[in-house]
Amino acid sequence: MTKYILDCDTGVDDTLAIALGMGIAGDKVLAVVSSYGMAPLDYTNRNTKYVVQLLNKTQIPIIAGANKPLVRERKYGGMFHGLDGVGNTLEEKGLEEGVQSNIEQIAELIDDEAENEVILVTTGPLTTLARLIKDYAKSVERLKDIVIMGGAVTTEGNASVFAEANL
Repeated sequence: MTKYILDCDTGVDDTLAIALGMGIAGDKVLAVVSSYGMAPLDYTNRNTKYVVQLLNKTQIPIIAGANKPLVRERKYGGMFHGLDGVGNTLEEKGLEEGVQSNIEQIAELIDDEAENEVILVTTGPLTTLARLIKDYAKSVERLKDIVIMGGAVTTEGNASVFAEANL
């Protein structure tokens, strides 16, 4: 049976992705990974917990993914999703500062399932996936598939003329 891990930088668009993913996959969602992206990890982790709670799916674990890019410094402009990722609608409620990445826990979750059974769905920056490949390549090889949301087809990228934020 195929199962899913959702890796999101939970902002406005990823909130919808989580809701759709859980609505379609239901109990086949093994975990939701919160990663930096449209906001720092502290905020996206809070946002992810809030969305999962709203969907009444609190039995699904939330794992902190990447907290920064591998090489460069991440800048948060708030242009698309506000400084907190969700249009500054949640104020500071539920914010835990200093959330630590736990990439090893994601690898363990993949390893606990049968080979070729887990699909990793990423809707944010690919840094968590990059860290998994770098540090837990054997776990990544066990994945059935990787589905990525990102790119721009008929327009300039949203990070620069040539780049899109997730890629």
